This record gives sequence, C-alpha cells and structure tokens, in this order.
Amino acid sequence: MTRNLPHLALAALAAALLSWPATVSAETLCVKAAKANLRAGPAATHRVTWEVPRNMPLVEATREGEWIKVVDLDGDIHWVFGGAVAKGARCAVVRAAKTSLRKEPSAKAATLKAAERYESFPVTGEKGPWLKLDFNGQPAWAAAADFWRG
Repeated sequence: MTRNLPHLALAALAAALLSWPATVSAETLCVKAAKANLRAGPAATHRVTWEVPRNMPLVEATREGEWIKVVDLDGDIHWVFGGAVAKGARCAVVRAAKTSLRKEPSAKAATLKAAERYESFPVTGEKGPWLKLDFNGQPAWAAAADFWRG
C-alpha cells in the first residue's frame, strides 16, 4: 500500500497544477509607451517578436522580475517590459480585416476613418454593440465585434 502513496501524491499534484490556471484571473494590459518591443524571452537580449503601438491590449500570463509574459490577439505568446504597459487602462485593437470608425454609434453615421487590422485605440466608452474610441483626440464609434480588448 505504501508503494502507491508516491503515485497518489503525484496524481494530486498534477490535478492541482492542471486546475491552477483556471483559478488565476488574467489581466488585460495596455501598451502605454509610444511603442513597445515584444520579445521571445524575459530580457532585452531576446529577439523582438513584434513591435506594437501605444494602446495595444495584451493579456498578462505571468511575471518574471520586471518582465511580463503576455498573450496577444492572435494567441501568440511574448514578453514585454513591465514599464511599457499599464494595468487598468482601456484599449482595443482591430481584429477584423477592416472596420469603420464613425461619428455616431450607428452603421448609417458618417465614416471618420477605415481602420485596419492591428490598429489600436484607447476605449472611452460603450453603447450597446458599439465602442467609443479616442481617434486622434476626437470621439469615434466602431462595432465592438470588430475589436479585441484582451
């Protein structure tokens, strides 16, 4: 019977580890720097995997010192320096091929800009299925379904 105890302990440990990520709440971060280099590992010596603009949302996975392991809208994993991102900020990135930024929250409203995939914006509000965005200092509305917010 005592021979099975190590197996039972390993099984219990494995079950605990497998259930752990489900209990951790992922936090959305927004790039606060003008641009941020996402990297392959937690140091400036690792290769740059993607250079992203301000207001790009990223989901925090874990931390290692001053570096944060993050997931992007495509599900890819990168590392970012903690000083380049902010918690609690609201941002969104276009996940559709293109979307229209409009003057009002209506598909019939005038278009201010055709935004393309990977363009990111600060979010200033919501109204039904619409996001209110800051577009170069002026309010703009876009279909929330066309965006990823982390």
